[in-house]
Amino acid sequence: MKGRECVNDAGALRVTAMIGLLASTLGLAACITVEGQSSGEMKKAMQDSFIFRSADMFYPDGVPDDLDALPELKRKQVKQIQEVLEIFLAGVQKANTEQHEDLSQLFQRDVKENFDAWLVLLNEGQPISQIDPSGEITIDVKIAQAFYRTALIAGLTDSSVGGGNFMSRRFAGDDTTEADIIREFLEIKETVDNTRGQTMIGDVFEGLSDDDMDGSWFTMTDMASDSTAVEEHYFPPMTFLLAHEYGHAVLGHLDAMRGMDDDDCEEFHNMESEADLYAMLVQILHIRKNNPGAFAFPLWSAKIENSLGYQDFFKYTFNLSGFTTEGVAACSHPDPEERRQNLEDLYREIMSG
Repeated sequence: MKGRECVNDAGALRVTAMIGLLASTLGLAACITVEGQSSGEMKKAMQDSFIFRSADMFYPDGVPDDLDALPELKRKQVKQIQEVLEIFLAGVQKANTEQHEDLSQLFQRDVKENFDAWLVLLNEGQPISQIDPSGEITIDVKIAQAFYRTALIAGLTDSSVGGGNFMSRRFAGDDTTEADIIREFLEIKETVDNTRGQTMIGDVFEGLSDDDMDGSWFTMTDMASDSTAVEEHYFPPMTFLLAHEYGHAVLGHLDAMRGMDDDDCEEFHNMESEADLYAMLVQILHIRKNNPGAFAFPLWSAKIENSLGYQDFFKYTFNLSGFTTEGVAACSHPDPEERRQNLEDLYREIMSG
């Protein structure tokens, strides 16, 4: 019995290398091989995969009563999420150290080579993300939950991974709500968790006796591609936000932002735009260093762009987090769609140059 094969092109699927770092650190099954496996073997692989283990973190009680609200998380889940964020913050710091000379040249001023930063993860349900001059990056777990909700919504409807995945085919042409997508996935996960894993012989008999060919093995093989899709829509916006906050520090914004008043709004907007640009550039330089051939293939442009995180962040995470355009003093943040479009235009210019 044969299902969809695991894609092993590390260049195509892992253009950031940061995803691979997290997968190896947390012991996640980054790529699920489905060829020649029984449902018992597939069940274990799925339960060890990113898509299932992350669901255990963000939806520990399964399908919530109110799918439009973010579920309340306990200390165990908050600690697990903080460990993930810390790994990616370390990745941003490392990338900055390695690329600071190029970054200084691009910004035409000195970008700090090193800046000690650490993460404080709150559980207050508020849209908080900020860095102070001491290096403390404060993020509320609500933001991390919005990252995951972004990944489910964008990843489970992304038809670009593996030529079209299970959930995107289910929702094709439907007026499906975000809550519908999350409910469908969590219900499928619950079904897989409750499925009795069988040997290959058992799977053959199950498949032959199941007229609609929707037995447990077929469900799991179809879901395998979705794990990659969700993973690739989860880590990039997280990395983008952490790099944005870290960018404020290494670009020398922090002292100036602390002393701003109502007359400094233009400067504030410029600093926000610079931090956005830094968050994109530090990742592009990181990709170029770790996968120098990536930019030689035009077909990889969309894959690279997705790995930078800004599209998903401004399309989904910004609103799901409850962020507003309120800034410092009486100054507002630039409009998120304007910020997204500015980065998209710059990315197109970089790729065409």
